[in-house]
Amino acid sequence: MEDGTKSTDSENRHLFKFPKVTKEDGDEHPAPKRAGSSWQFFNSEKVKELYAAGNGKNAFSVSSEAWKQMDEEEKAPYEKKSQDDKARFNDQVAELSKHGYFTLADGSKTTDS
Repeated sequence: MEDGTKSTDSENRHLFKFPKVTKEDGDEHPAPKRAGSSWQFFNSEKVKELYAAGNGKNAFSVSSEAWKQMDEEEKAPYEKKSQDDKARFNDQVAELSKHGYFTLADGSKTTDS
């Protein structure tokens, strides 16, 4: 940011649009981030490698071909990341329903300002 703060700082939260969940009491809270698929976890990792190697122009097509060539054993770590992320999402949705907020990865609550 121009003033030296980061976009993730709480005082800058109002500058960015986040998906909102409206509760019965009329309060709006940010919605939990959707869970990522195993392909998304693989692709984000692979594309970073390809960009670092100078293959940024073809990164997505190369990544897609690599994913198609992988067997289930090679995909297993990415499936695990996806399952963990789905569990995180489900926990956050349950916490939002129960308390009206959910806890973020940094330990802060979505209602913290």
